[in-house]
Amino acid sequence: MKKSLFTFFTFFIFQNINAQAVPHSAVETVRHQLGADSTLLPRLATRFAEGDTTLTLAQLSVLYYGYGLSRDADPAGESRILDAASILGRREKYDDAIALLDRFLKKNPGSLAALLERAYTSWLVNDSTGTVNGYKKYYQLMEVPLRSGTGQTPQDAIVVSSLRDMELIVDKLGFYITSQLLLRKNGHAIYKVICATEENPKMKKVFYFNVDLPLLQRG
Repeated sequence: MKKSLFTFFTFFIFQNINAQAVPHSAVETVRHQLGADSTLLPRLATRFAEGDTTLTLAQLSVLYYGYGLSRDADPAGESRILDAASILGRREKYDDAIALLDRFLKKNPGSLAALLERAYTSWLVNDSTGTVNGYKKYYQLMEVPLRSGTGQTPQDAIVVSSLRDMELIVDKLGFYITSQLLLRKNGHAIYKVICATEENPKMKKVFYFNVDLPLLQRG
C-alpha cells in the first residue's frame, strides 16, 4: 500500500524544481554555507515544515545534505529510530510512531525515510491533511538526490545523504534492488546497485550512488 501511494502523489513535484539541477559540488557548497551561517539550516527547516513550496533546489539541498554534514549526524542512530517508528506503526501504536518521527524530523528535517514514514502513518490514521502535506514534502525533497547525478557512471553517481535513500530512489525510478557492491573510486565511496523491474526481473539495470556523506564525511 505504501508503494501504491508513491504513484498517487507523484504529481506534487513542482515545476520550479524540475527546471533546476544539483551541481556535483552541492555537498561542498552546503558545507560552506552552513559554516558561514549557523542559522541557515533551522531557518530553512522552519519554512519546509510550514509547507513552503517556494524553496529553491539549492535551499532544499541545504535541508537534504545539512544534517549529514553536522557533527551530530548519527546514521546508525537514525536507522534505529526509523526502525522503531516502523515497528510502532505495525503494532498500531500510530500516535507514538508519529511523535517519534516528529521529534526526529526536528533534528533531521531532510530525512526522506522519516518523511515517507510520517506521511504513510498519517494515511493509516485517516489524516488526509497530514498525508497530502507529508507526501508533498517527500517528493519536493526527493528532487535533490534525483538531480544530483544520472547514476549511470561512478563519476555521475547520485549523491545521497542516507543509505536508505538508495532504495527509495530506485523505487521512484521504477526498479527494485537485487544486489549491491561498495566500491572506492578516486577517494569516494560508491555503491554499485544492480536493479530489476517487476515486469522483467531478468533485465538488469545498474545505478551508482555516492555514499560519502553517510559513510565518510562529517562536519
